[in-house]
Amino acid sequence: REAGFLGDVNAQVKQVCEDLARDEEIVKAGAYNVVGFSQGGQFARALVQVCPTLETNSKKGMMPRANRLVSFGGQHQGVMEWPGCGDTMTDFFCTTLRGLMALGAYSDLVRKRLVQAQYFKDPLRYQEYLDKNIFLPYLNNEVEEKRNEAYADNLKALDLMVLYMWKQDETVVPRESSLFGVYNATTKSIQQLRDQDLYKEDWIGLKSLDGQGKLVMEEIEGHHMQIDFDWFNQTVVHSILS
Repeated sequence: REAGFLGDVNAQVKQVCEDLARDEEIVKAGAYNVVGFSQGGQFARALVQVCPTLETNSKKGMMPRANRLVSFGGQHQGVMEWPGCGDTMTDFFCTTLRGLMALGAYSDLVRKRLVQAQYFKDPLRYQEYLDKNIFLPYLNNEVEEKRNEAYADNLKALDLMVLYMWKQDETVVPRESSLFGVYNATTKSIQQLRDQDLYKEDWIGLKSLDGQGKLVMEEIEGHHMQIDFDWFNQTVVHSILS
């Protein structure tokens, strides 16, 4: 539980990659499916993109590939607000909180220790996010001079990627981050995935997946982490992952 709040996400991802490479059943199968909930959505995606690029300590020296990735309420384009402030961009209270969060999230003391700071994305201080955030801008290949083509190749190798966004989500701000939507500070509106350079220039392989019919983005009823387990069992376990 502590790892969900404290630690270096890059180190945590590397450790899970090592664990996957040592799992005899997964190695024998040669592939695995992964489901991520909330921040686990982007962390699961990190496994898909990053693990194959790492040298592992597995007996066979190989990393199993991911077949299918399902993300519920992930923050794939980060979070930008205190929960509940998403519809009040000009509200003084929310603006003040945003400034305080940004100061903390990008400080040397916090940015390498607090998990949530490693996907905090202030649209009004985008360059500082690129310069100081140690996780999300690299996973999303947003830092032009440090783009990793292997990250895109690994995501493109998926058989299927399914993203879910809760329509009434007030925890993830903006909620559209679950579908790679991002707040545009110039237009003061949400920029959907297919309108972004990340998609158009295929920085991480989403356009390629989409063109092959392997990228599914769905909106579902409910608040953050509100799941109908009968629906989940039927739709995800026995359909998407079967």
